[in-house]
Amino acid sequence: MTLASKSLSVLQREFILFFVNIVTAVVVANTLGPHVYGIWVILNLILSYADAFARTKVDNAAVFYLGRGLHQIGDIVYALHGIALLTSGLFCAIYLVGFDIFNDFIFGTSSFDVSFYVILILSIVPISFINMNYQYLHISREDATSLNAMILTRVFVSAVALLVFLLIFDLRLAGVVFATLAGFLASVATGAMRFRHERRTGPRFNAPVIRDLVNYGFRLYLGVAVSHLNSYSAQTIVVAFCSPAQVAFFAIAQQFAQFLLKITDSMGVFLFPRFAREASAADATAVAARAFRIACVILLPSAMAAAIMIRPALLALYGTAYLPVLLPFYILLPGVVASAIAGTLLIYFQGVGRADIVAKAAIVPLTLQVLMALVLVPSIQTVGAAIALSGSLFVTALVHITMFVRMNGVAYLRQLIVRPEDIQVVAAFARTTLRGPISFFKRPTTQGNRGG
Repeated sequence: MTLASKSLSVLQREFILFFVNIVTAVVVANTLGPHVYGIWVILNLILSYADAFARTKVDNAAVFYLGRGLHQIGDIVYALHGIALLTSGLFCAIYLVGFDIFNDFIFGTSSFDVSFYVILILSIVPISFINMNYQYLHISREDATSLNAMILTRVFVSAVALLVFLLIFDLRLAGVVFATLAGFLASVATGAMRFRHERRTGPRFNAPVIRDLVNYGFRLYLGVAVSHLNSYSAQTIVVAFCSPAQVAFFAIAQQFAQFLLKITDSMGVFLFPRFAREASAADATAVAARAFRIACVILLPSAMAAAIMIRPALLALYGTAYLPVLLPFYILLPGVVASAIAGTLLIYFQGVGRADIVAKAAIVPLTLQVLMALVLVPSIQTVGAAIALSGSLFVTALVHITMFVRMNGVAYLRQLIVRPEDIQVVAAFARTTLRGPISFFKRPTTQGNRGG
């Protein structure tokens, strides 16, 4: 299975997920209404911040070390699960100790009693960490089929459970949380069953494995944490200053705009282990430049199509009550497109062992975003948040491009300019995407793994 075909399978999966998520989001939004839907968005922020700050990215680091063949997979799996349970438990304990303080800060603008739902969300945190472990273990083997199976299982189980809990049992917000929990449990079970486990060869507390995972993971952790703040600081400030309904409007605008990120994410999933194994730095740089060019060819027309289609899609799916989503979406679009294109270079930095660049590149844009959001959100609400976030994403993209050129020389700046053959590659890619369905749950072939 070639790199292109694996990326294609991930992209096709993301299209399916997008439409399933839209259907479920429409059901939730119309069943709960803007206010309670906004509460659900805020609850999701707890999971998001747990992932950003408590998941130490040792799962991501495992891909790097397995790619280099430096540790046995049985030892790495054991260490990954132990670290995941430890860090997720610590996050939950801290939240429970400051339960009222955190709830007042996050949900202060709402009179809705959220205590029961917060407890349910916290119970999902360790399960979601184990889920990510299995996803990255499958990525390390470039097993796109099993990765797709995990993610699709989670989404489809959640969707079915959601429809049952909302439309049959009328559980409302509790039903949404229970459905999310069911999806994560099903995904972990799928990932564990499809993973070929190997026996641990070292001691239970394998200090060299833990040390290497934590050291490299910490470098990734800083970059991902800062990048997360870059993506969600504006939304957090919206939570602090705006009503839950406004939170819902901004979250929907961000969700629609950030779907474009999935296009480059589909390439990045298997570029990372490929960069980690790449013997030649020049080859890795050339692949990164080509991925950047192809992302340009795909994303620019996709963004124009999204700008045209968003209004009729919003009216058809959500109704006139959600029209305040439009203006934030249009403002977010340019920044998201720039960020998605430059995201190919971010994966390159991580894959070649320069994860520290990711954190350094995001510090200035993050500071700019927070300052702009604090000034603009109290006065113009979601529009101000969209301006702050879009500007920050755009600046971050420029910084990634600048650092890539500085690392590899000015000559590589020309390598980022789109060529006719890139357009031909994308055209062939589009024809393949539209030609027919892909079997996500078919067992993967072992032939052709090193194709490009």
